[in-house]
Amino acid sequence: LTITNFTDKYVVGNALKDFRGVVILQSIVGFVFGTLFWVCTGFPMLSFNDALIVVSTGILTAWGSAIYFKVLKDEETSYVIFMFQTIPVFVIILSFIILQETITLKQFLGFILILLSSIALSLKKGQKIFHMSKSFWLLMLMNLLFALASVLIKFAIDVNSFSKILS
Repeated sequence: LTITNFTDKYVVGNALKDFRGVVILQSIVGFVFGTLFWVCTGFPMLSFNDALIVVSTGILTAWGSAIYFKVLKDEETSYVIFMFQTIPVFVIILSFIILQETITLKQFLGFILILLSSIALSLKKGQKIFHMSKSFWLLMLMNLLFALASVLIKFAIDVNSFSKILS
């Protein structure tokens, strides 16, 4: 993952003038490969509700990717990589809220540790007041979007095969 992040940083910083181009390229590639997979698996069809969930998770992921590339263009890659590690925290919280899953004490303590570490890393140096950067809030929104996509797709995966969802 780290090599990918540094490659993304190079592409966004040097190869492309606009970070949104990467998201458009990702969407086109995903559409092409998804269509090919759909054809190869015999044209499986999802119910309307499941298709709506799959499309929604794709939109959430595309928006999350746009935010990721925006922040990556402006921030140090190591900071973005660290903040990326908070996605599981959001997945646990959303799983608790949406799926009514239980959170163990170990998960809760891990959540607190990761959250406090993220906040400490994001504090602006030299400022006397508690202030979070714009990048911090964008990364938190990105994490929320990726986590929401991960949790919502569970509703469709529970009743469909993985290959049917993928295509």
